[in-house]
Amino acid sequence: MHYRRLLGSADKAKQRSKDPYEKLVDGPELLALLRSRDVVLARQRNYYIETVYDHYSHTMDGLQLDILMKGC
Repeated sequence: MHYRRLLGSADKAKQRSKDPYEKLVDGPELLALLRSRDVVLARQRNYYIETVYDHYSHTMDGLQLDILMKGC
């Protein structure tokens, strides 16, 4: 695991699970992958974050930052 990112399983049955933790790659599956590869990586993702405020307000309640900025 790197920076709280988890690897999803390639197993179609696991991908259909309603439990998000059941969708993750497990030890035996990862070992099988590493038998034929040197490295296993997650798919590339593109993040578009304009400002710290935008990032915070997309993940938390932006009102908190509004109140903080009024005090400055």
